[in-house]
Amino acid sequence: MPKYSFVCQKCQEEFTVKTVFEEKWDAVCPICGGKEKREVFKPMGYGFKNDICRKMGIEIPPPGQFPK
Repeated sequence: MPKYSFVCQKCQEEFTVKTVFEEKWDAVCPICGGKEKREVFKPMGYGFKNDICRKMGIEIPPPGQFPK
């Protein structure tokens, strides 16, 4: 089952829930019980991402450098 990370808009606590995609927005903050949240996207890892993109023919710049 996938994990989703959120930041609570009420108390700013970051939390992770393990649930199906359809129910991820039903999660509540474990600290304050707030329902307002924004999703946080975490990188999977620089090396892993590069391997996948290389196989797809996509070039990824090193961290901190952006294409022009």
